[in-house]
Amino acid sequence: MPITENFSIEQEEAKEFQPLKAGIYQAQLIDVNVELNPDYNDKSVMVKNFTFLFAVLEEPNVGRWITYRFIPTTLYVGKKGKNKLYKLVEALLGSELTEDQIKKFDAYFVGNLTGEQILLGLNTKISGENTINVIDAVYKIKAPLTPIADIDRKKMCEDYAEAQKKWKQGKVEEVDEKLPVIQQEDDFKLTDIPY
Repeated sequence: MPITENFSIEQEEAKEFQPLKAGIYQAQLIDVNVELNPDYNDKSVMVKNFTFLFAVLEEPNVGRWITYRFIPTTLYVGKKGKNKLYKLVEALLGSELTEDQIKKFDAYFVGNLTGEQILLGLNTKISGENTINVIDAVYKIKAPLTPIADIDRKKMCEDYAEAQKKWKQGKVEEVDEKLPVIQQEDDFKLTDIPY
C-alpha cells in the first residue's frame, strides 16, 4: 500500500545503554536459533549451539532482550548435575522431562517451547570495556504474566536478527549491550532467592 501522508523522519544520535541490574526477571522465550561456534576445547572444530532470545515481561523492563548463547545441543547429566540445556528446558516446561519426552527430544521439541515463560537469574559481567548481562540461573515460573503477542514476537525476532547481522559485520555493538538505562536502587544477590 503506498504512503498517503508525508512526514519528516528525524535522525537520532547513538544512545548508550546499560544492562539490567542483577536479579530475577520473568521472561518469555521469543526465539530459538542454532549457531556454529568454535568448540570450547578445540577451537579448530565447529559445533552447533542453541541461542535463546527472551523478552522481559515485568515493568518497567517489558520487551527488553536477553540472550542465552552457547547452549549445547545435547542433554546430559554430569558430575555437577544436569547441563544448561536440561535445566533450561525443564524450567520452560515447569517440570522435569519425562522418559517419553527425552526419547522424542530433538531441535523441533526445543523450538516448540517459544512462547513459554521462565524466571531468569541475571548477573552482570565486565567484558572488555562493556558491562553485560549474563544468565546465571533459570527457574520455573510461579504464575504466568501477560505474554507478548505473536505479532510483537515476530517483529522482535526480525529486529534481533537484523541487529545481530549488523553486529557481525562490525557496524554496531552486540545487541545484548544495547539496552535501555534502568535505574534501580537496591543490591541483589542470587543467593537471596527464597526457593
